[in-house]
Amino acid sequence: FPSQEVSDYQPPGQLIDGELEYVVERIEGERTIKRGRGKQRQYLVKWLGYDQRDWQPAQNLQDTVALDIWERAQREGGGNVMS
Repeated sequence: FPSQEVSDYQPPGQLIDGELEYVVERIEGERTIKRGRGKQRQYLVKWLGYDQRDWQPAQNLQDTVALDIWERAQREGGGNVMS
């Protein structure tokens, strides 16, 4: 509501090719969860300008620099993989 005070400002997404997109600041974790009969890989995402982190399916992060950095760090022995 307009009269409510907001202490956690969250910037709007950017309109790119007609779609609203948000900037990934970094990936902070990875997990695999069961979905029906299969499994789904998810990443813990820190969004630019937001305090809250949330889990996103891998397909939402395809072709992002943040995912490239995360995967390179995993290959080099770093990591925060959760089950």
